[in-house]
Amino acid sequence: MAKRGLQVVGVRPSASETATFLANHLKSDWIVTAFDDARLRVARDLIPEQLFDEVEVAPLGDLAGRVLMMHGVPAPRIATRGQMRAAFAKVLGELPDDNPFSASAQLPGLAEQLAEEWPKWCHFGLTPESLRSASIALAGQERPFLAEHAASLAEIIDAAEKELGEKGRSAATQRILSGLNREPDANLTFAGLVVLGGATEHPVAERWCQWVADHGLPVVLALDQLASPSKLFGTGDRIASRLGKEVSAPPGDNWLDALFTEEVGSNPPSVALEPAFDALAECEWALRGALAKMKEGASPSECAIIVPSGVEYAPLASAAAQRLGVPLVAPLTVPLLTNGFARFIQDVMRAIVGDDVRDWGRVAKRSYIGHQPLMWTALDQAIRSAFAQDGQAYEALAEWVTERPQPYGWLGTCLQWREDHRLTSMELSEWINQFRNLIGDAGLAEVAGKGEGTAADRDRNAMTALQRPLADEATLYGNRLVTLEQFVSLALTRWEQETVTIPARTDGGVSLVQMNAALSSWKYVWVLGMLEGTIPSRRRENALMSDRLIHQLNAQGIALPDSHESAREERDRLARICASAEVQLTLSYPLENDDRDTVPTAYIDEVHRTAGVERHPRIYDRSYTLPPLSDCLALSDFQQREARQGTTVHLPIPRLNHPDAMDAVRPKPKDGIAIEVLDDAAECIFRATTRHLLGLYPTRALRHDSVFRGLPKKAELHAAPDQRIARERLQEYLESRLTEVMPDVEPAEASLMRRRGRRAITDWIDREFTARDMFQRGPASIPEIALGSPSLGLTLDTRAGEVNLTGKVAIVAHDAKRIELVTYVPSVERFRGVRNGKWEKKKNDGSEPPLHFNLLVLLAGAAYLPTREEILIELIGPRGQHMRVRVAQSGPTKRFYQEDLYQDWTLIASPLSIRSAALRYGTRAYNSLLDATMEARPGEHCRRCPYADLCRSATDIGDLGGSD
Repeated sequence: MAKRGLQVVGVRPSASETATFLANHLKSDWIVTAFDDARLRVARDLIPEQLFDEVEVAPLGDLAGRVLMMHGVPAPRIATRGQMRAAFAKVLGELPDDNPFSASAQLPGLAEQLAEEWPKWCHFGLTPESLRSASIALAGQERPFLAEHAASLAEIIDAAEKELGEKGRSAATQRILSGLNREPDANLTFAGLVVLGGATEHPVAERWCQWVADHGLPVVLALDQLASPSKLFGTGDRIASRLGKEVSAPPGDNWLDALFTEEVGSNPPSVALEPAFDALAECEWALRGALAKMKEGASPSECAIIVPSGVEYAPLASAAAQRLGVPLVAPLTVPLLTNGFARFIQDVMRAIVGDDVRDWGRVAKRSYIGHQPLMWTALDQAIRSAFAQDGQAYEALAEWVTERPQPYGWLGTCLQWREDHRLTSMELSEWINQFRNLIGDAGLAEVAGKGEGTAADRDRNAMTALQRPLADEATLYGNRLVTLEQFVSLALTRWEQETVTIPARTDGGVSLVQMNAALSSWKYVWVLGMLEGTIPSRRRENALMSDRLIHQLNAQGIALPDSHESAREERDRLARICASAEVQLTLSYPLENDDRDTVPTAYIDEVHRTAGVERHPRIYDRSYTLPPLSDCLALSDFQQREARQGTTVHLPIPRLNHPDAMDAVRPKPKDGIAIEVLDDAAECIFRATTRHLLGLYPTRALRHDSVFRGLPKKAELHAAPDQRIARERLQEYLESRLTEVMPDVEPAEASLMRRRGRRAITDWIDREFTARDMFQRGPASIPEIALGSPSLGLTLDTRAGEVNLTGKVAIVAHDAKRIELVTYVPSVERFRGVRNGKWEKKKNDGSEPPLHFNLLVLLAGAAYLPTREEILIELIGPRGQHMRVRVAQSGPTKRFYQEDLYQDWTLIASPLSIRSAALRYGTRAYNSLLDATMEARPGEHCRRCPYADLCRSATDIGDLGGSD
């Protein structure tokens, strides 16, 4: 017969020893529960097979509610995470302006964090009253800010509890507390209880376990524990101390007992260290290791990959597993808006409340609509035509759609729904019904259920997740009147916070689990991302509950762990990870990471020391793209390695050869030639012809940084008299450029572009006016001078005859001896034609002269130099950087150099040498245009060229210019 009362047992944190513990203590009609649901899900698979049908597994909150019902007390309903978030959001929205939380109250993250932290605080018995008591005590200790913080937090929690209570909702801990307020005077319908304590502290649940034991039932509490001399798992010691018990050490000897001691463990698994180049390479080599074990006869379910972040690693591991042919089980929770269907519905709702009809063009481009290119082009033209009609845009678009019910019926439904509801106020619950009707009537819900497989499952899960947070809100505030704009704003805010579970692609495969999850046991384990800051994570205080406030609450008997205790528990996390490997434990970390420094964690050395093995890493750097051909196990690896060992075929660079096509792109001598065309032609004929002669622009040239390219020149920044006018001009031109591209970019991208544009404007203004001070000049008030004037003699002697050069340069100032010019640099090209000149630089500045400048500058200098002793040419680059070039027949460098803002150099050369070199340079470029082959010239310039993908000849495309 089982021993009655409460018994505390220490169990090593491995699935095998937990299974042994359950086999030794579980009996028929017993119940298994846990302090956290994650540990309970693992325990379901560890119950002995002979007791599987005779033992019940129940969450602690549900079990506490059933016990209350056995005592004749109705159990309060447990509030969902979304309902808690909604309650806190309402309370925060009503805070007065002088509240310490008012500055962040309108941000959705605060309500989200409160909804996450409040249930945890309830586990320790924290109440608004205890926070108020702490506030009074802190005020007496001359800490007014912290006292006010505690008092305000108490008010927020108190108000949120009342909001939930009015709807019959509460945290799960309230069920447990309700039972503790009653004497154990009724018989329970189960024979005994096994509780898995794990890593989570839950003082209220601990008291409840003692309360159940007071019924006369046997209760066995299992706590993670190691044998002496280990100092790990202090949480178990604290739990046992609160219960007035001692934790029995687990029997036997295990290598984990020596972690963070001076001892060496016995019987450790095989330990290896295999860092890889980046996170993707980590996943690939771990899966190759699993594939090797499977070839040796291991089952895929005996292998596991443990990662620090599912959001970061799951997509990489899934893609690698699919390529290598390894079955992968990766059910992970990710943000809702990572799903394409969810983002599609988000765009629909934004378009409905927006005033710009062009938003519907972005919606129509989604693959969920399924429009063919010609259908979308017709709709896009109709949208742009409607936009041009100002205040009648929506009416014009609706009329166009009405005349074409097929295939644009979905848009007609959305526009009619918008017209019917845009001025309407309804209860929140009714808005949710109207939202469902819109999705159904427009046929948008059908696309989420089409098809089979993982993608369709994800879309269906996303459809449910889109409605879940709105249903949670309606449970509490369904009778609140809101407008359409308010409803959409609420939906968009909740969707940004919502998560959705991605179902596993297969069963019985290699498991992909997160480090902070409840771990099972596998024979072969690969642990990725072993970096400082990841494991152990950096110690940080809770943003809502500082250590000082925790210490004050602890003085009142509220045993909240502070940041130091939480940091010490990181070692416990390592022990659980190590305990999950029975035969082989392989550690890995990325050698490179764009977002952070990659410092391997010191835990790696501790694992090796405990296991009694030397650290001999096998490093998979960039040279280890694939295994050797003899070691390839995956078919894709074998095929790729075999292909790489074959002869590399370099595709020929395409060129025009049809006479009619060549004549169409050949420049006409009588038209002259712009300096910008020659400048592009000197670098790449394909780009010069495509951009300037054909007038073609790639779609991606309208996006990202290219939106800002040329903005200072177009806004005439050099002529702005002061910073205020300069900012106005730049902002006006930026808005006109953004208006052009808005229909083709995502809202998040558009917002990012606006922020980057504002930063770029500030940077350009700072550089311009700093350069004016340093170069001692004012705005360029004299008009630009055309270089096509015959008197300048800027004529090329080409195969087609003489060709005039065209272009403009702004004159800043001039006198009898010197002339100052200013020009923008659309592109730069190394110039090697000055044979008789030399560059001089400031001594000991450690820099090299910039042997590249624009052909326009050279020709301008060649034109003006014969009548002056020197010219000063100021170049303003595409990023706003300044460079001052002094072209003189003699003389030293006069100015100085400053990194990344401006440079000042002197070119000493004869006028004839610089003029003749520049004209030869331009002549060669023009003659190459006359060839009309459009043959691209791959080089370093391909990295910044928007035509690199179009020409298919860039150095980084295919095998061109590359090697194995």
